[in-house]
Amino acid sequence: MGTDDSRHKRRALLAAMVVELIVIFWLYHWQFPEPPEEKRMEINFIPDDFDFSQLEKPEKIRIPDISEYLNTSRHLSSMAANDWQKEASETESFSENREDGSEETPPPQTTPAEDLKPATVETRPPASPQKVLKDKKSYTGDSRIRYFVPGRHKVYLKNPIYTCPDYMHGWISVKVTVDRDGHVVKAEFDPENSTASYGCLIDAALSYARSTRFNRDVQAPELTEGYIRYMF
Repeated sequence: MGTDDSRHKRRALLAAMVVELIVIFWLYHWQFPEPPEEKRMEINFIPDDFDFSQLEKPEKIRIPDISEYLNTSRHLSSMAANDWQKEASETESFSENREDGSEETPPPQTTPAEDLKPATVETRPPASPQKVLKDKKSYTGDSRIRYFVPGRHKVYLKNPIYTCPDYMHGWISVKVTVDRDGHVVKAEFDPENSTASYGCLIDAALSYARSTRFNRDVQAPELTEGYIRYMF
């Protein structure tokens, strides 16, 4: 009798466990359903009867040979060296001509009429350009020096000696103020009537202008203004 009860209990327990497993399995599938099957569709944009022979073949890119660059570089270097040697030779020849004094005198440049007019003087009216050209006392000098002081002529006017670098050249105009004794009491650089503005040339021109002497004239104004131009 006791053995039969034990068997019935085990069967009942086993049946309860099976039912419990079935319920758990059903709940799991109900909460996490299987994802729907994905549908894929392939699209071919190229028609089946397309003729691939109609496509253009890509052009071949020509890569220049390194030797071409080397040859071009050598050619440019050779040209630069020749130009440098030519320039150095011309500079050396020009310097030698300056040292031995054999350089050609530059042709006189045409001076505008307005440049020949004297600076304004309080006691004298400015001279006309025609009078300036005729009056040797008011305008004289070689092609490297030009000056004008109303009613005065030079007593000592030193020709400039070129001591600056070769690339510095041009006209330097200096405004001068002369007293009755002929001394230059004031010298000032005039940039408006100059064609160069190198400091070396300006200093030299001012030094030469201050050393210039004009004729003594006790009847002249106390101070007379004019100019001296130097060609370097």
